[in-house]
Amino acid sequence: MIRTVINTTMTSRTLRTAATAILLTGTMPGMAPSAMAQTPDFGDDSSEWARDGECDDMRFEGEAMTTTVLRVEDVQHDAGDCRTAYQDGLITLRQ
Repeated sequence: MIRTVINTTMTSRTLRTAATAILLTGTMPGMAPSAMAQTPDFGDDSSEWARDGECDDMRFEGEAMTTTVLRVEDVQHDAGDCRTAYQDGLITLRQ
């Protein structure tokens, strides 16, 4: 019985430490950054230019970007187009 309690306490402490590391850095010490930490928040599809097959969010760059002038108003408002292009490897986040 005592051994179970000690193992539970140690496991709980380990999990809290790991969770803190993930929240602060997006990764566990000694591990490559997780895909979750690298996936941007695409937002919604409320842009006038949403669902036109081109990403209109100026946070991205690549071949699936629109050729028109990028507007601040479209940031996080062309989710469908940008998510698809990002998942297909056609755009990346600007550095």
